[in-house]
Amino acid sequence: MAISIALTVAPPLSRSLLSSVSDLTIDPEFAKLCLNFRPEEPPFYPSFSTSPTLICKNSGTVYRKLETVNRLSENYPYAYSDFNPSKAGCVYKSGPIWEVPRGPTEQGIPREPRTVCRPDIAPVWPATLKKIINCLDDLGVQLTCINPFAWANKGDEKPFCELLVSVGVTPRSLEYTLAVSAAVAVKKILASINLTTVEVAFVEMVVTRQGGGPPLLPLDPVVDHVPEYRKHFSYRLGMPIAPLSTPHLEGTGGLFLKIGNDPVLLTCAHVACPPLVFGNTGMQYISKSQPRQSIVALGTGAYNHVIQRMMGEIREIAGNIEILNAHLQCPDLPQKRREEKEAEITRLTRRCNRIDALHTKVTKFRSTPELRSVGWVLYSSVIKADAKVDNEELGYTQDWALVQLDPRMLNMETFDGNKLFVGDNFALGGLARLMWPNPEDRDGYDLYIDDQIPVRGVVPAEDITHLPHLDANGMPALFVVMNGCTSGTRVGCANGLFSAKRTFPEHGIDKVDSLEIGVIAYGRGQPNRFSDKGDSGAGVFDRKGRILGHINGGAGSTDGTDVTFVSPFWWTHQRILEGFQHSTYHAPNIIEKGNLYQNVFAKC
Repeated sequence: MAISIALTVAPPLSRSLLSSVSDLTIDPEFAKLCLNFRPEEPPFYPSFSTSPTLICKNSGTVYRKLETVNRLSENYPYAYSDFNPSKAGCVYKSGPIWEVPRGPTEQGIPREPRTVCRPDIAPVWPATLKKIINCLDDLGVQLTCINPFAWANKGDEKPFCELLVSVGVTPRSLEYTLAVSAAVAVKKILASINLTTVEVAFVEMVVTRQGGGPPLLPLDPVVDHVPEYRKHFSYRLGMPIAPLSTPHLEGTGGLFLKIGNDPVLLTCAHVACPPLVFGNTGMQYISKSQPRQSIVALGTGAYNHVIQRMMGEIREIAGNIEILNAHLQCPDLPQKRREEKEAEITRLTRRCNRIDALHTKVTKFRSTPELRSVGWVLYSSVIKADAKVDNEELGYTQDWALVQLDPRMLNMETFDGNKLFVGDNFALGGLARLMWPNPEDRDGYDLYIDDQIPVRGVVPAEDITHLPHLDANGMPALFVVMNGCTSGTRVGCANGLFSAKRTFPEHGIDKVDSLEIGVIAYGRGQPNRFSDKGDSGAGVFDRKGRILGHINGGAGSTDGTDVTFVSPFWWTHQRILEGFQHSTYHAPNIIEKGNLYQNVFAKC
């Protein structure tokens, strides 16, 4: 949904604050606009509430969703405590009762999923998922996804539940008694592969698809000013994109490829050609006589959000300068402290002027979606699952598209776009500490000193099930990072057992079940979700820069994402080669400084 820029009446500005701003090189009237600026609520990044309460927008009164809470907890008292802080309600969970504190903090134990590394059962897991799906279909369970994770109390070293098969179901569709009998049936299937102690839960979860101007800007975070803002208008991975015809339906560009000498951008089919508008027919641009489906960078919501952030920071800087100027009026201020505050005023003034310069450039020359057009859809797949022979096993989701980039938008002599910008949500060194948390696992340690990760290869299929890294507790893990249109840079862990996702028939998409790589958020103090709506198409990379795949959706409550689904790139790349086998297709490349294209698919 597009985010509008709203101006509200603010308290009168102090003379000293206006005086502070007048010392800057920005336009005084624009400075006043920033000082009076209040972004409209809710913010672009949705909050993740840990309480089953709502705020009435008209009255501001807090009230509990009593009907929703009672509906599930009457039969299963732990509906909202088992997976707290997720707002996805649990219809029923088999096995022992998980610990619940008594008293005012009855729902207060925050829990988190942990990845599972079980290479011993990985070969038979897809067939087992298919058996579970068939069984639940026969019982009339309206499943949406199946996720196998371990569970731990947040912050604990080891999980208290080593493996739980969580079945997502359509909200309000599953009665408690049916859930109990269905759990018994699923446990029998799990016992057939010697998982006799694994329990089953049924959780209400929905599956969502997260979805001729000036040239794109180059980006060198070490040299360029305000790179966290400049990134949105550059040719870095994580490029926010949307169709020109529907700029409010936004997604992310995941990887730069090339066909012949032409650069193309990989994203999701439901981002490039939203089924809501175009149906699910697929398309290919073959001839210049065809109408082009233009793609813009950024969409309406992403563009407004960046402008809001720039104006908000200018307002914050002006306030900080006022405070520092007031400190300088103190006659007893030591000379060293005076010099420090004067230096800080100089630094803030310089940053404010740089933000203002970029704001002026992008609002003058990129103010409408037409001025942000960067290319057109070259190919968009039909959204479906790649079913195996006789449908004995599940296939991967086919949901990908290639965007032909307008050559006028890029300077190919300096183009080095296959780098992931990671400098927006982490301080220098912070990302490295998350990606290498265990001192016994420092192979290839990288501080990412220029806030970028070059693409260096592809995560092979065996690494997905064998999890080559170690987390802080010494458990196997596969750390990944992405930069999406909505979320910016996020860190997560890929699961060692595949999830199953059900796509329901709508807008020409058939009902399909597919295998997905499940990714969950990782890191203390980090957001509880790895991705959000608008991040579809974003490339997901391991800590060495190898691409794992691209985001095609997620599952969670109706207003949140607990699990992110990723299509493996080694498989998507094979589909791309099939579609362009008669063209002058070249494997996608990266550019390092001083080098031209280096093949990132040497091991693919």
